[in-house]
Amino acid sequence: MLATLFFVGCLLLIAGIITLIVALITKKKKKTGLYLILAGAIGFFVAPAIEGSMQNNRSARQKTHESSKKFYKVNIDKVKVDDTDWDVTGTTNAPDGAKVICISDDESGQIITKNDISDASPVVKDGKFKGTISGIFATDDKAKAGEKVKLFVVATKQKVWDDDDFIKSEAADKILNPDFKIKLTFTKSQKDSIDDVDSDDDNESDDSSDSVSSSSESSSSENEELISAYKKSMNKYIDNKSWSSKLSFSYDHYGNQAKFEISNDAMSLSKEEKRTIYQDLKKHSDALADMCDLKEHPKLQIITTDGQVVAETKVLSDGVTIH
Repeated sequence: MLATLFFVGCLLLIAGIITLIVALITKKKKKTGLYLILAGAIGFFVAPAIEGSMQNNRSARQKTHESSKKFYKVNIDKVKVDDTDWDVTGTTNAPDGAKVICISDDESGQIITKNDISDASPVVKDGKFKGTISGIFATDDKAKAGEKVKLFVVATKQKVWDDDDFIKSEAADKILNPDFKIKLTFTKSQKDSIDDVDSDDDNESDDSSDSVSSSSESSSSENEELISAYKKSMNKYIDNKSWSSKLSFSYDHYGNQAKFEISNDAMSLSKEEKRTIYQDLKKHSDALADMCDLKEHPKLQIITTDGQVVAETKVLSDGVTIH
């Protein structure tokens, strides 16, 4: 269409010039030639201008499309140790709204979160972000104080999560790139805090083995001690995160259910936001259950202070029901 307009404009421009020359020679009226030149000039100059504008629009759309798939490098500018974790602030060239992702080479789950109860991923704004990197999930039992922990951090608008809330394998392969690698120092205070959580289970299990005589009683008592260690660890985790004013925790022994009570405002959240809260609490609960050697991961129920159920583990599976 634009090519035709340009071609016709050229023809009219040429015809107008010829007509004007003939009119000058024969001393006839020049209006026809001027009209043709004007019409031709419009087609000759307007068509390229329109094409340029359309090309710019296409280029802008292409850049937007590419930015939604791109992984941006992240610079960690400040690090502060907080109990078991690292509080970090950083900068990036990623666009506003991009989420910051952090994984290790052997952990496919997200291990950086915002500093709030939702544990959602940090979001870039004006090229800046801040968040908390979990020392528990970034290290293993063999980690020693003073060693450098290798992690990979990016910012992206790409949807990188699978149905189980882990990083998709194809996305993880791209994130595990030397260009995105950072190193954080695992401090003695972090190791002591993590070991302190572990020791709750070890100490109480030793006490139970000395105090119980029969094998059946010993098994029952040991289970009670493990559950007690899990409860203490979860409450300590909540206190360390300064969540105790927003969240209360209790455990139902007979139903093997961890209950979390939050404010009534939670019912106004979207299902996606409720799911995020559930999944993050479930991840931490499962990690602490493994640390305390519980035989089964507790099922979770999140309720409001007035008793409304926000989310809970399905009865016959590990799935979740969002209300």
